[in-house]
Amino acid sequence: VYQGKAASSEIRLYHYGYNLSSGDMQRKYQRTGELLKRQIAEDPDNTFARANLVRIYRAQEDDAGAIVVGEEALQHNAPRITSYHRQMILTDMAYCHFVLAQYDQAETVCRRVLEENEENLDVLFTLGGVNLQRGNYEQAMHWYKRFLEVKRLDQQKPRFTPLIVDTY
Repeated sequence: VYQGKAASSEIRLYHYGYNLSSGDMQRKYQRTGELLKRQIAEDPDNTFARANLVRIYRAQEDDAGAIVVGEEALQHNAPRITSYHRQMILTDMAYCHFVLAQYDQAETVCRRVLEENEENLDVLFTLGGVNLQRGNYEQAMHWYKRFLEVKRLDQQKPRFTPLIVDTY
């Protein structure tokens, strides 16, 4: 648990805890998933644990499971969930809908995120992909250009965010 002030920096940290063999990664995901489920059982209001459980399902390519776990998290924690945790859950859910070729649902979830954060890089990128798959090339170009614009601004003037960005 971090306490105190945070500041942006150009220092990059590389985490190699996920650079494992396929078998080791599956064991790690399984162990982490069980720990998160236990943590949620002990503290059902822990939205960070719930957001991470959605991420574990996504990492295991259980996209349908990630959507179910995400919906449960959003319903259970609706009054208490932070904007960042909601964005984390919704962003993972949007990606899972995209992977499952559920483009209408992916777009709906992406737009929910954009209501809170119009500069969410992963959502901008996912909307580009949704429109590309639909054959809406001008719309896809719009979202990809928006992604590049936000990314460029972020590189010029880095800001602190607790969000994990998968697309760069």
